[in-house]
Amino acid sequence: MCNRYTPSDREDPHFKTWLSLNPTNYPPTPWRKIGPWQTGPFFANAPDRRVDWKVGQWGLIRPGNPRRWDYVGKKEETEALLAAGKEPKRRSTNNARNESMRKSPVFGPAWRSGRRCIIPAASFDEPCWETGKNVWWEFSRADGKPWGVAGLWNEWTDPSSGEITPNFVMVTLCADDHSLMSRMHRPEYEPDGKTLKPEQDKRSILVLEPSDWSTWLFGSEDEALALLKLPPADTFDAGPVGSRPPKQMSMEL
Repeated sequence: MCNRYTPSDREDPHFKTWLSLNPTNYPPTPWRKIGPWQTGPFFANAPDRRVDWKVGQWGLIRPGNPRRWDYVGKKEETEALLAAGKEPKRRSTNNARNESMRKSPVFGPAWRSGRRCIIPAASFDEPCWETGKNVWWEFSRADGKPWGVAGLWNEWTDPSSGEITPNFVMVTLCADDHSLMSRMHRPEYEPDGKTLKPEQDKRSILVLEPSDWSTWLFGSEDEALALLKLPPADTFDAGPVGSRPPKQMSMEL
């Protein structure tokens, strides 16, 4: 699953072409890598097939939640920690498994409401453990175009202040059979600590071709579900962070 990425820069030539077709006030400031619960931009589907630009929290907020995030553990334990001035461990809501998101109490309402979004990313990072320790790899498109990460979005109203906070989550797929993405993440072992589990449950975010962005945003539920697949390995330009030279980009979208 993805836990950090770099949003697309407005000046990316491919991204500028898409923006010219879907005018928004997407900010010109270059973005740095961001992580869960930080703020990032996304494109939401609006009525009349309009594309709405928003900036919000990367981590979906459960409808009716009293706070901007959920905590792991029992409610009484959470309240006791908060009363003592300590923050409990936050529940991760920045990635939604496609197999369970439709029935999830956190992600299900957004899916059933058709609140699908595109998160524009210049690159995203994944941990590779093939050396026996974590080496971050960076993934961009081999053709230089921006990633269109499939996501769900929501708007949460703070019950104490009335402030509205847009928020979003990236959709993930099983990558066990993908020749590249199956190499990412820490291997899972049996209780003996030496035998690899036959099923690793490796995950990857759902990245869409630019031609499919509008279908994800405005298509039917069946049309959106038909897009739940990973691209071929040669779509990716991947390697350890900082090890790859910048690519020359063409202007076609």
